[in-house]
Amino acid sequence: MREYNVHEVLSILQKYYITDSQQMVTRWIREGKINGIRSENKKEGYRIYEEDLFDFIEEQRPGLPSIFEVYEEYIKNLNPNNNELNEHPVDKEQKGFIDTEEKDEKSEVIHLKEQLEKLENTIMDLQEEKQVMEIKLNEIMDQNKFLIEDNKTFSELFEILDEENKQLKDEATIIITSSKDTNGKYRKRSINDSGKEKNISPVTFDEFVQLSSEVLNNLEYDEEDIEKHLDIVYKQLFDEEGLVKVELMLQDGEVKCPYTDKIYKQQKRFVKNAITYYFENLFQSGNQKQLEITMAND
Repeated sequence: MREYNVHEVLSILQKYYITDSQQMVTRWIREGKINGIRSENKKEGYRIYEEDLFDFIEEQRPGLPSIFEVYEEYIKNLNPNNNELNEHPVDKEQKGFIDTEEKDEKSEVIHLKEQLEKLENTIMDLQEEKQVMEIKLNEIMDQNKFLIEDNKTFSELFEILDEENKQLKDEATIIITSSKDTNGKYRKRSINDSGKEKNISPVTFDEFVQLSSEVLNNLEYDEEDIEKHLDIVYKQLFDEEGLVKVELMLQDGEVKCPYTDKIYKQQKRFVKNAITYYFENLFQSGNQKQLEITMAND
């Protein structure tokens, strides 16, 4: 395969209207756009294979190498009998015929050159149009890239805000105070960080027993055992003032069952469910160990 040095490559690239600058040729070789091999002897410079060079030319001027090849082949074959004419003398009549033929061939050559020039101009116009389209495409891609990055940033910010709101909600401080109303009864007031207040009335042991009767009507227990265990449950739920224990209070007046950790908005449901769970899952099942722990805590 034939090899070229940088000067020969420049000469060929000039022929194909690509560049007149040797520095540009060297730069393309260094950037790898033209595949070149560095000679061991620095004075010799780069060596470029013919196939690699014409691959580069095809990229820069698509179709032009093929046009030049056809054109050069045509020129080469324009007058295949030139050698024979030089070897054999001809008379004036024959010479006149040859001159006419040569004129026709020259006219054809001029025509082909004009066509070639038009093709070259068309190719250059297409190349320029291609570059413009590539620039526009890159601009659109960059804009889309920024939009994608902006959307990603907004999504991340929303996630952070949601997480912070969740933390603020979980960490909301509840202030609970007790005070006597006009009838001398204690009432508990809960205040959360949002400033909302909710009054919670105390529950006496008698009221607690009355609520439990609705749950225990269908169960057969010794009255003494029932009263003893109701006292245990009551002390688990309420303090000495008959108010729900502070550790069971949540936001907005909600309360948490100490047995199931379920959350209730209504105090009546909270009491009934606690009694039901105690008698069905602790007392009735004979879980003495759990009962001992409960009584010890009291």
